[in-house]
Amino acid sequence: MSHDHGLASICRRQFGVFSHAQARTCGIADSTIVRRVGRGRYARLFPGVFMDRAVPETWEARAMAAQLSVGGDAVLARTTAARIHDLDLPTGIGDRALHLLSHVRSFPTSPGLVVHRSKSFDDSDVTRIGPFTLTTVTRTVLDVAADLDPSLLRRILSEGVRRQLTDATALRATARRLGPVAGRRVVLDMADELSPLDAACRSPLETEFLHLVSAAGLPPTAMNHPVVDGAGRRRVVDAVYLPERVPIELDSRRWHHGRLDRNDDERRERAIVAAGWREFLHFTSTDLREGPRLVVDEVRRELESARGTPLPTRTSPVANIGDG
Repeated sequence: MSHDHGLASICRRQFGVFSHAQARTCGIADSTIVRRVGRGRYARLFPGVFMDRAVPETWEARAMAAQLSVGGDAVLARTTAARIHDLDLPTGIGDRALHLLSHVRSFPTSPGLVVHRSKSFDDSDVTRIGPFTLTTVTRTVLDVAADLDPSLLRRILSEGVRRQLTDATALRATARRLGPVAGRRVVLDMADELSPLDAACRSPLETEFLHLVSAAGLPPTAMNHPVVDGAGRRRVVDAVYLPERVPIELDSRRWHHGRLDRNDDERRERAIVAAGWREFLHFTSTDLREGPRLVVDEVRRELESARGTPLPTRTSPVANIGDG
């Protein structure tokens, strides 16, 4: 019974999955595993890897099984790693195959497993999340660059920067070490576009606003900036322009919904305006995606009004984006 307790402890850590070697370490004989597979207690997921059928089979369980099946120095990679890092991948991306990275030239193949070989692969590329061993966010972004469209690549890169899991310096250093791999130039261009304020963003909407106005030559002074309202309370504003004291609120249904939330927001904004700030500008994700030029124009007009002088215009990609 103690043997089963040891294996049960491993299964609890590994989403119900265990390897043949782990079972042997717990003192469970090969014949016992074969018998339990035959009786339906265990399911064989990959060669040498099994799952306790008492535990629901999930994507995480299959990823764990893939890691145990390949073994050696192989780590979960590419879209599989991006999903474990929770890098804002859309549903369905990375579901068809489980990807791993290794120094070894080849592995016995199993359906649903793809093992990539890389000579430029060292300890700095590897991290752990729970029971998973996987590529870092920096390495993951570079590895998927050739497989994802630029908008999706920018989305997962920005998520990594927001969570301070990568930055422009790390991306450039890893890209240099990897050499001329596919997608490298795209990642380097995106690294050049990153602002020091990217890490201060707390949502994709804030990142999108930051990149839009920065490309138009109107970067905010700060993101998620602390201010003191008219009652002496400390508040945080999504984006601000100083010294003009122009506050920007980026409204997302994820964070602001319902009448009570709106009433609270209005009271909060009135208290900040009472402390000498200008009236808030509000933008939604729809505003940014369907009318980016209008967003830039509104920010520009507000800054010109605050300064009392016109601002120079900059030719930017915004000029080539339709407004709906």
